[in-house]
Amino acid sequence: MKYKSILLIRIIPELLDKKQQTIIEQECQFLPGQKIEDIQIDDNLFSILTYVYTRSADNAIISYEKISSQFSIVRGTTNKRLKILENLGLLHIKKQGRLKTLHLTEKGRTLLNKRNAL
Repeated sequence: MKYKSILLIRIIPELLDKKQQTIIEQECQFLPGQKIEDIQIDDNLFSILTYVYTRSADNAIISYEKISSQFSIVRGTTNKRLKILENLGLLHIKKQGRLKTLHLTEKGRTLLNKRNAL
């Protein structure tokens, strides 16, 4: 089950040692839809971007069909979402005959790495 929530906490750094501060920083990450580096993407787009990143690490070929299947969305919705990511410069769509494959751009990798570092 997936929960979405926001937790507001006030911490006085002087009361915590460095290890405790590090643990709290790692646990308190930004929500995926939060704005990072002037780029605002919703959770659906963030999930697609993360999926492409993960599958690319396995040297898998990621196609429109795989995205549609993985996220249970129709081709039209897949096309719209991927075009948004491409227009933001986060994803490159390469056409190979009839097959369109997806590749993260350097900007897309940077966004995910910064998101995971927060």
